[in-house]
Amino acid sequence: MTISNLSEVQAELFIEQSLAPTSPLNNFAAAYHVEGAVDEGMLLRAIDLTVAATDMLRIVVRERDGGQVQELLADVTAPVEVHRMESDTQVQEWMAADYQRPFRMVDTLLYRFAVLRADSSPGKLILYFTFHHLIADGWCVSVMLKRLAEIYSALAAGDAPRADYPAYLDFIAGKPAYQAADIERDAAFWAGHLAELPPEAFPRRHGDGFGRGAEATIVNLEISNERFERFASRGKSAGGSAPWALMAAMYVFFARLQGVDDMVMGVPMLNRDSAAELDTVGVLTNILPVRIKGGLERSFDDVVRAISREVRQVYRHRRLPITALNRQLNLARTGRDQVFEIAFSYMRQAHDGVTFGAAPAHTQLFLNRHQRSALQIYVREWTRGGPVQLDLVCGAPHFDGIAVERMAQRLDTFLDSLSSDWTQQLDQIPVMPASERAQLLTQWNQSAAITPNERCLHTLFSEQAARTPDAVALIDAAGQTSYADLDRRSNQLAHRLQALGVKPDTLVAVSLERSSALAVAVLAVLKAGGAYLPLDPSYPAERLAYMLDDSGAALALTSS
Repeated sequence: MTISNLSEVQAELFIEQSLAPTSPLNNFAAAYHVEGAVDEGMLLRAIDLTVAATDMLRIVVRERDGGQVQELLADVTAPVEVHRMESDTQVQEWMAADYQRPFRMVDTLLYRFAVLRADSSPGKLILYFTFHHLIADGWCVSVMLKRLAEIYSALAAGDAPRADYPAYLDFIAGKPAYQAADIERDAAFWAGHLAELPPEAFPRRHGDGFGRGAEATIVNLEISNERFERFASRGKSAGGSAPWALMAAMYVFFARLQGVDDMVMGVPMLNRDSAAELDTVGVLTNILPVRIKGGLERSFDDVVRAISREVRQVYRHRRLPITALNRQLNLARTGRDQVFEIAFSYMRQAHDGVTFGAAPAHTQLFLNRHQRSALQIYVREWTRGGPVQLDLVCGAPHFDGIAVERMAQRLDTFLDSLSSDWTQQLDQIPVMPASERAQLLTQWNQSAAITPNERCLHTLFSEQAARTPDAVALIDAAGQTSYADLDRRSNQLAHRLQALGVKPDTLVAVSLERSSALAVAVLAVLKAGGAYLPLDPSYPAERLAYMLDDSGAALALTSS
């Protein structure tokens, strides 16, 4: 029996998961699609041998003396399910559902395999693998693919499979201890570096914290190899690299979109400096908060250089786990879950050219919809010379589906515009797609209509509600609202306002988020005979108080 302490990152992941035990927020999953003849029995044997050769597939977490340790088991039967289904759609639905199953953290293996086939695709097999972050990180998706393929191919060729893969427990045993003095030094650095966090660029619209509530929305973009190479070349010429050039582009885009000039991005660091570490299954990565400041009057190259300098500065303090840093900064008092709002993951892994015997394989990565950050950006360079995939995982508390699709279209336009001319002034680079620009400038401006001058807006609305009561009048984050429902709710509120003394020339302040409630409030004020004063609820409290006092509004309608 081998008992080891959890590494500092593993210990933090255990704590994080214990705060949301029913959430799959720390699950990873991948499906290895193998095209061609595969011996299923031999594949199951390869899985068993891979488990025997990989220490993190044989560990379980145990409770000991009020804490946790990991026990390395001598013999393990790999948890493998085998399913045959009618269609590829059923296979995808099964994997998506399984990915959402949380792991029990103590006294059990923290991964699952499945061998899946669909009758509609007789020449293909899918090897599905899901695991908890405590035993491996995202880099291990490609490590596991190569290891499984290597062992299967050896069996198929009649050779002895390799069994001497690097062990994670050896890695943490040989790693210099994270001494109290080192922890104190890193904690002091971060306390000073992030003492005053920038204002949130993506305020929470709803929800009560990570690991709970609605799932994130995912949109995918494809960056052509030609466009990607332009970014890689520009990054290099500015003293950086492709990841920093793309990260600089994201900063400029969201600075433009959200009107900010100070942002913290979370960047996963591989922390694998040797060939053995690159071949190790385990959790070696940590997320590094990278703070980017400055306006858009500088050049794009200056932004790349600023990011490179910042990364070099903070890299020396990368060992403090991000969850420990979140606690140290006492983010709960500010209502934040995470020190950064945007996580930027650049994933350069060679997934092409892998074969199971003679059968080629490719990887399908499942993206986690239960993240802590408002926005997770994945840049996946997985195929040499092929297009690069860019995935946006947008947290439900911060984005609605319509806004996400529009943002993705704008980002695609921005990246194309930026990479076509690096000398452009950053605040003048086109962001809006041609279709959206035409809609705003042309289609929505074709609003000429004959409207009776003697009838008011709320009267015209009620007439429309009478003609089409069940038609959708408004769509917001809560869903759809019909004309009849808006008319009924605004009538109820109008009667209440009249009872409170609202009459012609009475000014009523309206301070509500963009929602059906805002439309109800405006219509109700008009129906009651008053005039409404719109106030942006995002304004500082002092400014709102001044505007209320200066306007002489008799009443104010708010959400609280």
